[in-house]
Amino acid sequence: VSQSRYEYVGTYEDAHEALNMKDLLKMIHALPDGCRTVFNLYVFEDMTHKEIGEALNISESTSKTQLHRARALLKEKIIQTT
Repeated sequence: VSQSRYEYVGTYEDAHEALNMKDLLKMIHALPDGCRTVFNLYVFEDMTHKEIGEALNISESTSKTQLHRARALLKEKIIQTT
């Protein structure tokens, strides 16, 4: 797994102290459907944007946009929680 997929985690170095896995999973579950689906496929299933696009019948660009939006929403929720 390439480090770039997890670079956003470095932004939240102290998040593990403020959040437990259950809380983080609730935040992921609360994401809009498209964002959540792309986020899960990219992060947990280790799929590329090309693979995600083919699987969901969306463009690679849409996959990238959905992932970016998911990360931004999660970051916002984590900041509000900490």
